[in-house]
Amino acid sequence: MRHISQKSNFALLLASLGALWSCKPSSFQSIDSKREVTKISESFSCGDEKSKTISLKNAKANVLQLSKSCSLDASSTKTPADIVFVIDVTGSMEDSLNAVKNGVEQFAIRLRQDKGWDARFAAIGYRDAVTAQVPFTDEKNLALQLRNWEADGGNDPQEAGQAGLAAALEILTRDLTNKPERATASKNILFIGDAITYSLNNDHFDFSTGQLERLFDAAPAQLKSQLKFYYSAAREVDQCLSASLFGCARMGKSTKFAAQPQISAFAQKIGLQGKGFEFPFTESILLNEFVDEFTPGQSCALKAALVKDTAGRELGRIGENGSFDIPRGLTSNSLNIEVERCCAAPASPSAKPGTASPGANACKSVKSNFSVRLK
Repeated sequence: MRHISQKSNFALLLASLGALWSCKPSSFQSIDSKREVTKISESFSCGDEKSKTISLKNAKANVLQLSKSCSLDASSTKTPADIVFVIDVTGSMEDSLNAVKNGVEQFAIRLRQDKGWDARFAAIGYRDAVTAQVPFTDEKNLALQLRNWEADGGNDPQEAGQAGLAAALEILTRDLTNKPERATASKNILFIGDAITYSLNNDHFDFSTGQLERLFDAAPAQLKSQLKFYYSAAREVDQCLSASLFGCARMGKSTKFAAQPQISAFAQKIGLQGKGFEFPFTESILLNEFVDEFTPGQSCALKAALVKDTAGRELGRIGENGSFDIPRGLTSNSLNIEVERCCAAPASPSAKPGTASPGANACKSVKSNFSVRLK
């Protein structure tokens, strides 16, 4: 999806003069990507909550995000993971693509280096067709490849996201044959984009997902049993209502050409396991969700957390949503966080569906604490 930016060069001026005569439907940009990044949000796992001191860069605002549900005292055995990123690299992603690339890079680094995960990464970039592919590799090579990707092109609001997903499925399917040693690895697709995607028949006005659904249905049974689908997609886009010399003078919010409703409906229709995340994508939330989902251990739901300054004064409480905005103007740059979780053992693997394993509903209160230092 191409959007009109306010760059005063001769070529853009000519294009804008032409736009005076009519407001073309290609004048869209993501609402979400226009927001100024003024917050640093840091997510913490159960392990981080154990008497650690964590330093955060001070920003206009800082947000603490405790995982709503995580694993405590998990087994060191982690399910290996193969992860394919499908990324919109059209012009409308200009404001958010750098954040997306950084999020993907940091997620891969933290998963492999900080968490010691056996993981491989691949990536698909798309505009009006699939324009770039990175085969399975490690986190270092992935970062090097993605840094060359730039937001450009996309000559109408709808893009080839379905072709990107089909390419991701092809990579995973081919890998089953070429890498039998990865047969037990979980298979994961993460879709990131703002614009609605057109059908595989290349008709830019056909948004049906029937062909893509049939591709997933025909995938190897082993792949389908291991596949999980995550997506970070815009809920709304800006639609041009009237044109000026400098682009669109009036922009109207529209869900018609936004990716989130379509991608969410597609995942639900074919029963893909996984979930959606905020747009644009940030690595910290996905990291905690991914680690907690693929690491066996006690499941610990957040009950509450108390935030105090170094003098012991209570600054606020963190509820079950896990989020806390650190107030500005603190007399101290350090905070103490006291966390309480309700922990229960996971259901027995041998338990029949719909039945509870012994002790599955038991809840043990577990308390922990850590410190945050703003620098």
